[in-house]
Amino acid sequence: MNYNNLLVEAEMYIYQDKPDLDKALECILDFIKKTENLYPSTSQIFSFNNSLEYIMFFNKTKFKKAHTYVSIFYHRAHRLLGKIYLKQNNLDASKEEYIKALEYNPMDMRTHFYIAELEKIKGDFENYRKINYFLYQDIYEPKALAKFYRNLGIYYKSQNNLELAYNLFKYSLNFDITDEAKKELASIGNVNITVSLEDMFKQNQIPLTISNENIQLLKGILKNDQINDEQMKNLIEYYLSYFDTDYQNSRKKITLKNPQANFSVQVSSEWAIVDPSQYEKLGIDLKTKYYFYFDDTKINIIDLGLADLDYVYDQNKKLFDNQNMEIIKEGKAIKNRREIKFAFLKSNNEYIFETYFKVGNNVIGASTVLDHGFYMNDKNVLRLWDIINTIKEA
Repeated sequence: MNYNNLLVEAEMYIYQDKPDLDKALECILDFIKKTENLYPSTSQIFSFNNSLEYIMFFNKTKFKKAHTYVSIFYHRAHRLLGKIYLKQNNLDASKEEYIKALEYNPMDMRTHFYIAELEKIKGDFENYRKINYFLYQDIYEPKALAKFYRNLGIYYKSQNNLELAYNLFKYSLNFDITDEAKKELASIGNVNITVSLEDMFKQNQIPLTISNENIQLLKGILKNDQINDEQMKNLIEYYLSYFDTDYQNSRKKITLKNPQANFSVQVSSEWAIVDPSQYEKLGIDLKTKYYFYFDDTKINIIDLGLADLDYVYDQNKKLFDNQNMEIIKEGKAIKNRREIKFAFLKSNNEYIFETYFKVGNNVIGASTVLDHGFYMNDKNVLRLWDIINTIKEA
């Protein structure tokens, strides 16, 4: 039995438009009843979200005690209980559950940030700031870093330092686009920027990226072959390419410049580039500027010409519908400080990831087929993100 499905159901009840906390609690208590005696109490039980969390934890802490790593998400059950108690305004009970969640997964940043949130609710903004700075040492992924900046923005806004708060909210959008950051920026309005963001961050001891320790840890995990999961390996490479300029520059790449295109793209020399004269034979759209592949990842890039990004995306949504392609998920993201509109599509039994963004005044479309179903950590999506980072005006 997949006990974790009970937690998926509980989360749905908690976060739906009209939360049903009673049904959520019923699911969580059922989960606890069915799983509480599955493992002996003689060793520490860990339930990390993924294998990378597990490896990062043991690299950082050098944990030596007897333990069992399980795939049943005990930490998530207690995190959700904490959320229920928070919604019931029982802050002490909420914190107790969050602490229990961290016993099962000390690397769960979501739980850590929830504990920080409790301090904000209490009005203790100094402790809120201290907790967020403490959490920084364990951050190694873009969304968590964005949350760190947003939380610092909230702190400095509370101190009426609106210039720094504005820059923190704005900078967070480089790592994760959220309505929260956009609303905060709108609430601050126009500010008089007197110092560059880099200087302002330096003056206030705010880092511009993840810690060098975590960059070196991620590199060491790859170099020493500590992880067997190919998806997680791709995820580490993605993080390093995102955060570490030296790592990005060290990878063997070739730059493709098409005189008929308005952009250039850089890819690894291991990627096979398909000659445009072969497109028609392979059934590839003749508007495609670049089509290349590596292993089972195939990516095509199209120059859609001078256009408005929103207009192009809306027109393509109509095409998806006409071609009986279901939009499973859509949204926005930031890559290399560039806004991207994306959509996960299902066509028959095939999943496709479509992206649209501006390079200069031109709209570019890039897409890949998802060989392993649709979810954000699919290796094909990560490779597409990596390539999008390199695209610039020719």
